Amino acid sequence: IIAMAALLLAPLGAAHADPGRIAIIDTSRNVRDFLPELRAAGVMVIGRYYARCFEWDGKRLVDNGLPGQPGSEIDAILDHGFAVLSIYQYRSSSKLKFQGKSLTRAGNLFTLKDANCARPANPPHSAKTEATLDARAAVTQAKAVGQPPNTAIYFGVDFNFDRSDAATTKKMVEYFKVVSQTLRANGYLVGAYGSGDALMLLKRHGLADFTWLSASRAFAGSSAFHNSGQWNLFQN
Repeated sequence: IIAMAALLLAPLGAAHADPGRIAIIDTSRNVRDFLPELRAAGVMVIGRYYARCFEWDGKRLVDNGLPGQPGSEIDAILDHGFAVLSIYQYRSSSKLKFQGKSLTRAGNLFTLKDANCARPANPPHSAKTEATLDARAAVTQAKAVGQPPNTAIYFGVDFNFDRSDAATTKKMVEYFKVVSQTLRANGYLVGAYGSGDALMLLKRHGLADFTWLSASRAFAGSSAFHNSGQWNLFQN
């Protein structure tokens, strides 16, 4: 069973038949065996993941066969007429990401892996180092699966960022400055996923070309950002 994390709607039109309002799902599982069902359900775009280090079987698109290889997921997706939404996500579920750390599901603190994904980094990475490693991985994997230039890779801020958090604001800006410089230098655009406050911050600093608003309406600034109409995607 594919865990479909979201239905997304482009912000144009209200009618179901409007071509500007389309069904998009994102999933951290290989979709190769489910493409006919997704097509029958009206899905037109499938969000799939890049990540610096392996987390579980199937999550990273690059691990599921490169273009031209037998059983390639990316080939199957494109051959069935879908478009792909590229998402970069590696342990971005809390502000600790910008300190090179994260939490287990049980709430235990741990240090993110080193550049080789072999062992915990010692000392933990700074926001700039995390960004450098993440952005390089995103570009490498995007090129490996044939993502064309002048398209976006969405980086997640998967927690309730609040603009009153000055320390996290500083680190987030540092992180996305590196990400934006690296992606743009390699011909890609920058997408960002998160709360209204997170997306407004990144737009204000010119660090996101496209924005994807989290479904969590209680997140800081999300209602205001939704009402502003500045988003490109919203999760519903």
